Amino acid sequence: MVKWNTIIGRTTVAVVLGVLMGCSSVDEIDLKEVSGTITFGGEPVATGTIEFVPIGPEGNLGGSPIRDGNYTIPKIAGLAPGEYQVKIVSKRLRADMDEPPKPGEALKPLPAVVNIPAKYNVDTELIETISGEDSQAIDFDLR
Repeated sequence: MVKWNTIIGRTTVAVVLGVLMGCSSVDEIDLKEVSGTITFGGEPVATGTIEFVPIGPEGNLGGSPIRDGNYTIPKIAGLAPGEYQVKIVSKRLRADMDEPPKPGEALKPLPAVVNIPAKYNVDTELIETISGEDSQAIDFDLR
């Protein structure tokens, strides 16, 4: 007599182990370092963020802070080859005030002003392709 419980149990374990062994590990993901410069109106973007959003099934979300016009996404947090929308955001504090504060009055927080037009962030028109190279330099000269 065949014991179906044992056969089904062993088959299930074998299939699960086979699937697990066949899956790629995190170490096998082909991530690329991406770095570059970002200027707006010919001047380096002092601070902000850059974000790469995958288009389609390839790729992974990644990004970096911008400091003094430079950004770097290291390989460990890098991007997989594929096509990406790029979003660049930079804000500055407003320097203007309706009227100066009265003595003893608390300063009102001022909202930040976005330095970079929407066509480079919320309505981005920027598209870049990450290739198979280990390290890539992608510069952005925004106008």
